[in-house]
Amino acid sequence: MAKNKKKSDLKEYTTVPESGIKLSGLILWVEKHRTGTAMIFLSLILLGVIAFRFIPISLFPEAPYPGLTVETEYFGVGPEKIEEIITKPIEESVSTLGGIQHLFSVSEEGKSKVHIQFDQNADLEIKSLEIRDKVEQVSYRFPRETQKPVVLQYDPTQKPVFIIVPKSSSLNIMEIREISDREIKKIIEGIPGVSEVVVAGGKPREILISCDAQKMIGFGVDMNLLLSVLQEANHNENPGEVTEGSIQIPVYVKGRMRSLKEIEFLSLRKDESGKLIRVGDVAKVNFSYREENSAARVNGQNTVSIYVYRAGTANLLAVSEELRKELKKAENTNLNFEILYDQAETVIQAIRNFFFASLIGFILFIIAASLIFQEFKSSCLFAFLLVCQFFIGSIFMYFLKIDYNLVTIVGLILGCGCCLCVFIVNQLFSDYGKNSNSITGEIFTTILLVSGVFLPILFTTKELKSIYGGLGFVLSVNFFISYLISITILPSLRTKFQIDIKIFDVPKILKTFVHKLDILSYYVHRMKEDIIDKTLSVIDYSRKRPKVFLSVYILFILIGIYFYFISKHEFINKVEEKQLIGNVEFPSGTSFSRINAITERIEKSLSELYNIKEVNSKVENGKSTIVVKFNESVSNVDEIGKELEEIVGDIKPAFIYFSGSNDEALLKEVTIDVIGDDLNKIDQITRQISSVAQELLPNVRHVLLRYKPPREEVRVVIDKEKSESLGIRSQDIGRLLRYGIQGGVATKFIEEEREVDVRIRYDSNYRDQFTDLKEYKIDTEKGKSVPLLEIASLTRDTTPVRIYRKNKRRVLSFSLRIADMNLTEILPKLEKLKEIELPKQYRIEFSDSLQKVLEHQKKMNFILSFAGLILFMILASYLESLKGPFLLLSVLPLPLLFVIIIIYWIDLPLTIPVYIGMIIISAFGILETFILRKELSPWKNQGEKFEIGLMPYDLKEKIRTLLSKFFQLWFLIILFYLPSIFSFGTGAAMLKTVSITLTLGLIGICFFTPIVFITFYLYTTAITNTITNVYRQSIDWTNLKLIELRRNTR
Repeated sequence: MAKNKKKSDLKEYTTVPESGIKLSGLILWVEKHRTGTAMIFLSLILLGVIAFRFIPISLFPEAPYPGLTVETEYFGVGPEKIEEIITKPIEESVSTLGGIQHLFSVSEEGKSKVHIQFDQNADLEIKSLEIRDKVEQVSYRFPRETQKPVVLQYDPTQKPVFIIVPKSSSLNIMEIREISDREIKKIIEGIPGVSEVVVAGGKPREILISCDAQKMIGFGVDMNLLLSVLQEANHNENPGEVTEGSIQIPVYVKGRMRSLKEIEFLSLRKDESGKLIRVGDVAKVNFSYREENSAARVNGQNTVSIYVYRAGTANLLAVSEELRKELKKAENTNLNFEILYDQAETVIQAIRNFFFASLIGFILFIIAASLIFQEFKSSCLFAFLLVCQFFIGSIFMYFLKIDYNLVTIVGLILGCGCCLCVFIVNQLFSDYGKNSNSITGEIFTTILLVSGVFLPILFTTKELKSIYGGLGFVLSVNFFISYLISITILPSLRTKFQIDIKIFDVPKILKTFVHKLDILSYYVHRMKEDIIDKTLSVIDYSRKRPKVFLSVYILFILIGIYFYFISKHEFINKVEEKQLIGNVEFPSGTSFSRINAITERIEKSLSELYNIKEVNSKVENGKSTIVVKFNESVSNVDEIGKELEEIVGDIKPAFIYFSGSNDEALLKEVTIDVIGDDLNKIDQITRQISSVAQELLPNVRHVLLRYKPPREEVRVVIDKEKSESLGIRSQDIGRLLRYGIQGGVATKFIEEEREVDVRIRYDSNYRDQFTDLKEYKIDTEKGKSVPLLEIASLTRDTTPVRIYRKNKRRVLSFSLRIADMNLTEILPKLEKLKEIELPKQYRIEFSDSLQKVLEHQKKMNFILSFAGLILFMILASYLESLKGPFLLLSVLPLPLLFVIIIIYWIDLPLTIPVYIGMIIISAFGILETFILRKELSPWKNQGEKFEIGLMPYDLKEKIRTLLSKFFQLWFLIILFYLPSIFSFGTGAAMLKTVSITLTLGLIGICFFTPIVFITFYLYTTAITNTITNVYRQSIDWTNLKLIELRRNTR
């Protein structure tokens, strides 16, 4: 009969339920107050448009990192002493605070950093005050030269949101750096929403007083004298006011130096003949540039780069707009700016990509809906209502402070598909002329299911809540808004414009286009009829052979579970950025010039590759970072890292590895901590365990030691007895060496209303070699110079570059760069490391990032279990039965496991977006079972007699009609999501993964759900009898075997 239908019969008529249900109070009110309803609806849209403009936009949801740092500087002091006199007291003091999860610290040359990580719910403002109070309780015991400890917010994941390169055809790089430091940095710091500005590259301008050690000794001048004279002579003061009549006139002493000549002519002392010894007699005074300790390059060209960091709650687009305005004002004929990276542009481009994919999907939906329903106005009405629903949803986002980011936008796209589902279901299964409340209860329950399944996210970690809570809320709210629209506005609009799905011709403009698509409509119709025929055949076969049906059902579930356990499990989605970060590590003590030269060589090798768009580098003391940006044509950036390492080749003594932006979260990099007391012993254990780990994990690409080995140093051991007898203090010797070798800023010089550092240091002839130290002399309290070696000895030794501590104990770490392994493979192997026997008081711990992944895994298991329970409770409440939910839930395993099997086959990991897609699939599947249950209930009520006989003709036709409508519904929703599978760019991985999951799940629902539900629902007795018989047979077989076993044993 179906085969005799014409292709124009693709249009289906709505189902009119046999039993009438009275209209609800809300719908009756809407029917009576259509104008009032329209005005309420319009006011909500206008309010939503206003709210939309004020909702912030960001790249990803941001959970403030619950960390604070206490930073203390004590110049000229080594790591071990810093640890002993500063780090340990601060750790002991702040560790008494409540809510601390971890305590990390780094002690290095001249600086202590103590990082305090609190639990996710900590109030950082209050904690900051408490930490300041605790630090003040111990800081009074610090040496006088120690700078005041500073409490800062700590976020190890913070990255710049803008990278700006100032350019000029007339200024050199030094002048650009100077302008950037003096003017541009201050302009950018004044923009609301900017938290920090860092300038790198170039050399800051300064005045260098290069001292001749021999002349200083000859004239009896030492560093202390030179330092004090410079500081005292370069001074402005306001001693008070004088009165002239009734007027108070302030008096100012202007002593600030304003020329190099003034510095050269400063008198230091008089010689024996009474002649003044001036600065120019013992030193050269010139403008200079500070020695390089950082460099920045773009495609091999030395540049100055400005890195701008955003405050956590600032609107990214507003900051970007204001930044561009300020830079435009700052531009002149000599200076312009190139913005290398603007995160706002990245977000806008990603949103455009998402919008483009959704737009194509919606166009496909409109075309297909017009062909299926033989009308165009209804499709346009859906589009209009979808836009309205978006703006109404924006009101809730604004008041709940949920911003637009790539995750919530994915939620909006998913919500659009759900809304279209609600509209189509109403169109296919309701007749507004007779019964506008026929399936509203089923739709409302489905919305409750989706909202309820997302509810457990509220009880997870703050990080998971911040990332996926917004998505769940946006999806649920838009789903609910579409429900309200479908029972209020949609019926009114359909009646107003007299849109009847049974009679409406396609507009003339589209007739030609529709005629060309008619052949496609024919093939879709053929495919639909084939699927329906096969589904009916399988249902009939299952009715006749329930044992075979149950066997296949259980076997499919077992196969699906097996594939679930062998699949890759990742708890964060990849961030698709067309770039890799090259980390270049150097041995301790490598000079900056060598680091810079090797980095430049690497840049040159990389820039010659055709698929690389840009190579940016940032060079610092001890390391350098190279950011490689690829062309859009490059598809899989992660796989290129190994190739780049091979292209760079041997760069000894340096070492390079390339990583993505979230490798640790994806377990491509696993860090392990070794905790103990003695650094040498910890170092030995770390190297031993890293070797074992490399053997346990065959896919390890690199083993990275997260610390530098001790470096060689020269120790000046002071003879206290001799130095004190001569009136020489330890700090005098320290000041001589510090200013002589390293140099130091003595004061500030005013040049054109700006400050320039005045640095004093020995000339390079007196500080480059170890033997130069033996020639140093220092003045006694009587003014006589004595050689340094008379009061101190010089020895060579080694010292740690940095001392790391974790929870008040020393720690060293190593990382494993892993390829092609998932969590289920990694964890059992890593656990074996804990079986290694270690000395007492020494232990290993997995890093915080790995612990976080494990925590996320446990939380996800909790979410899935809790979600299943909520699902059951909602269904039980709706059905008023504890048995009923099992029947409805029985349809879910096959489509969900079908998704898992295909995802495994196409080599995709099971990520949280996959689980989100499966939640929506479950809701769609339950909605279909609701409708099937309602429509087929008259036959179910006929009882057991119906099950024994052949399938009645009217039942078969009813099922055919229902299957046809469900095919139309899921076909249209698949078309909407289909283009999103091919989305690209930053953040597209999440949308792509969810779309693949939904597409596969809808295919599974289309075929598996009606077969399983109809078989279980209509043929309950046959299924129950089969299960009972199988159970009895298994019991009989077991008893028989036991009897045989007893006989054999006798």
